[in-house]
Amino acid sequence: MQVLVTGATGFWGRHFLQACAAAGAAAPQVHAWVRRPQSWSAQPWTAAHPDVQVHVGTLDEVSLVRQAPAQLDAVVHLAAVVQHSRGTSPQAQAEAEALNVGGALAAARLALVHNCRLVVASTSGTVACSTDPRAQPDEEAPHCTAVVGRWPYYAAKIRMERALWALRDSHGLQLVLLRPPMLFGPQDHVGRATAQIRRFVRRPLPFILHGGIHYVDVRDAAAALLRSLQVATPRPIYHLRGTACTLRAFFADLEALTGQRAARLALPGGLARALARLDVGLGRRLRGRPLGVFPDPVVVEMAGHFWDMRSRYAKAELNFVARPGTATLAATLADLAPGA
Repeated sequence: MQVLVTGATGFWGRHFLQACAAAGAAAPQVHAWVRRPQSWSAQPWTAAHPDVQVHVGTLDEVSLVRQAPAQLDAVVHLAAVVQHSRGTSPQAQAEAEALNVGGALAAARLALVHNCRLVVASTSGTVACSTDPRAQPDEEAPHCTAVVGRWPYYAAKIRMERALWALRDSHGLQLVLLRPPMLFGPQDHVGRATAQIRRFVRRPLPFILHGGIHYVDVRDAAAALLRSLQVATPRPIYHLRGTACTLRAFFADLEALTGQRAARLALPGGLARALARLDVGLGRRLRGRPLGVFPDPVVVEMAGHFWDMRSRYAKAELNFVARPGTATLAATLADLAPGA
C-alpha cells in the first residue's frame, strides 16, 4: 500500500509513522509530504524511519497532483494549524484557512485523481461541545455550529468537513473522518499538544473553571489511523473517545501524579471571560499585545464547556480501545524534559 501523508512531522504524524514501523510486513509504504526539506531532516527522530520517502512541495492541489507519487492507495491528511484566538492578524487567519480548509480540499482532489481513500484528521469539537456535561453525541450527530461557530479553529474544521462531504456526495470521494479529542502522550516534539500539561508543571493557574476536558492518547489515535487504512469498507466518520472529565478532576489527576498542588478556586464563567477580555484589551493598550496573565478569551470560553462523545463503530471496526487517562498523563509527564 502506497500512502501519502501530510503533517507527517507533527505529533500525530510521528506516532502514525511509529505505528507503521511496528506493523512490519503489513505496513504501508509512507510518502511524507513536507513544505521544506528541513521540515524532515532537522527532526532527529526521523532518522528512525529511513524507509519513508520524502516529497517537498506546497500544500495545494497543483503541487500535490503534479509531484505526488504516480501510484497511491491512500492519502492521509494530518496537516493543520491549531489557532484558537480571534485576535490574530488577517494574514495569519488567511494562512490558517488555507491550510485547514484549502489543504484538506487539495488532499481530496489528489485522492480523487488516484481514486483512492482519503483519511482526514478532524476533531471531536465539530460535534461534541456542549454546556450539558451529560451530552454524548455519536457519529450521526449534527455539527454544533451554534456553540463553536465563534471559535476560529473549530469553525474552520466544520467548514472543512462540509466541503469534503460535498465532494463525497458529488464526486464519490472515499472519505474517512477521524475525530479525536485533544491528543496527549509522549514525544510531543512540537510542544503544542501537551502545552497545557507543561504549563501546569511550570506554574499552575491560581484558578480553575466550571467546565470539562476530553483527551485521548496519541498512540491509540495513531493505531486507529493505521487501522482505518486497512479496513475494507470503512465508515465515513469515526469518533475516537478517550477520557472525558471535569477540569477539576483533570487537575486533580495531575496533582496526584506530580505532587504539584492544583488550584482550588473555581471562577464563575462570566467573571473569567471578563477578566480574559480585560487582559487582552489592557495589554494591547499598554504594550501592543495581551498581558498573558489570563488565557486567551476563546480558550476561557472553551473551558466552560463539556466535550464528551461516544462512538458506534470505532471499537468494532478499528479495534479502538483507549487506555486509561491517568496512564496517558503519566506517560506525558515522564517524557517532559527537566524544567519543561
